Amino acid sequence: MQFLLLLADAKDDFNQYLEENPAVLGALALVLGLMVAGWGTVSLITGKARDNYGSKMEGAWVPVVAIIRIICGSAAVVFGIYKIVFG
Repeated sequence: MQFLLLLADAKDDFNQYLEENPAVLGALALVLGLMVAGWGTVSLITGKARDNYGSKMEGAWVPVVAIIRIICGSAAVVFGIYKIVFG
């Protein structure tokens, strides 16, 4: 139980750091969003994707999964830019 309290306290310090430095949070979101959107774009272009377990996906689900990844990545990019610009 004490370990959980120490972990919660460490997360509180990190959250306070991110609150004081919103550009760091924005940069992390921007990088993550670009990675996810790029992953979706590559899947959409090649027509092949992998699911959460590493199995190859082919067929009608590939464009659906790719578009979902592009949308989620774009949302993270927009959030990252917002945090960097407006803090």
